[in-house]
Amino acid sequence: MMRRRQIRTARRKFSGG
Repeated sequence: MMRRRQIRTARRKFSGG
């Protein structure tokens, strides 16, 4: 769950793959 610090890391892992 991307809350505040995982908002960028999550986007890179999900979007960047």
